[in-house]
Amino acid sequence: RPLGGGEAGDAAASPGSQRPARRAGAGPGAGSPAVISFTSGSTGAPKGALITHGALVAAARAYARVLGTGDADRSLVMVPLCHNTGFCDQLAQMLLVGGTVDLLPAFTTSAARAALVARPSSFLMAVPGILRLLMLGEDADAIFGGCRIACHGGAPMPRAWIDELTARWPWVRPYDSYGLTEFTSVSHLLRPEDLAGHAGSVGRPVDGVRQRIVDAAGAPVPAGATGLIELAGPTRMLRYVDAPEATAAALRGRWLRTGDVGRLSPDGYLHLAGRAADVINRGGEKISPLQVESALHLHPQVAEAAVVGAPHPIFGEQVVAFVTRKGSAALDEDEVRAGLGDHVAQYAVPGRLLVVDELPRNAAGKVDRPALRRAAAATCTPTTTEGASHGTAHA
Repeated sequence: RPLGGGEAGDAAASPGSQRPARRAGAGPGAGSPAVISFTSGSTGAPKGALITHGALVAAARAYARVLGTGDADRSLVMVPLCHNTGFCDQLAQMLLVGGTVDLLPAFTTSAARAALVARPSSFLMAVPGILRLLMLGEDADAIFGGCRIACHGGAPMPRAWIDELTARWPWVRPYDSYGLTEFTSVSHLLRPEDLAGHAGSVGRPVDGVRQRIVDAAGAPVPAGATGLIELAGPTRMLRYVDAPEATAAALRGRWLRTGDVGRLSPDGYLHLAGRAADVINRGGEKISPLQVESALHLHPQVAEAAVVGAPHPIFGEQVVAFVTRKGSAALDEDEVRAGLGDHVAQYAVPGRLLVVDELPRNAAGKVDRPALRRAAAATCTPTTTEGASHGTAHA
């Protein structure tokens, strides 16, 4: 129930309330449409994915089995319920196991912190950036003191953040999750005990999910090679609503073309290289924003980073990084960029580094990359003589 629901909310959920009896066998089947779940719009206009009742139950069960949630757990939904993170990963899962759900009417960092202090969640679910904001607050101990599961998804969580989380609150078990709206959210989970041996992975498929890596023509790539990720399983969407062309582009028989790039380890752990649409092509060199962001997050004064491509008159695209500072400490941008050379190729070092107060986010809490690309294109206007490591800008 929503925070602040008061007695009316309690009465509606009370065991003694009268509800009409449900006839045995009545109601929709597992394959019947249940909900239209909208994509976050991080790569374009949001699309409505038609999800079945069976898919919702299968996804909720997959989470509950791996995470070990039960009726003593509580979770605050910090995102709109039109997205699967809140509706399936949290609400449906808590309904399945008999747990408690609190709803945040609208997300702000201060509202989320206040809600979590008032009613601590044993099960936190958020994108890494939101978890990071909670970790950096003065009330972080109150928020994570009663937490036992911190599950993140939607973007990779830097290993430095995970290490800090487990060092400060060793009882919290961090899980990495991977999935898509079109797959009813979850397809892979990385357990805490797998972190050491599979750094950078998003885990293995949950029960019933199949994975493969293919080339642009749909042919399987050699073992260990990077390619396009395709998934099949009981949680795949039926189709996009009123979008037959988009549906045809996304579905290949029983397989979903995720639009993500990755590779498989010999033991089946999936490693992401980013969205195919996000890969930066600088003079023929393909650059993964995730790799550059991971390197930036190693710097002790960088709180959060996002990397996008911006037009360049010679190379086609240039690498632009947006970063936020940790605390009030000054950030030496030249020193940050110089240190990246130890972790990424020289051509992947951002030609521009823009320090901002905060990164823009969409309704799902993910970094709004289209907005950053527009800002980069408007702010970064290189000359034809500008190279990979020349120039630093402020915003």
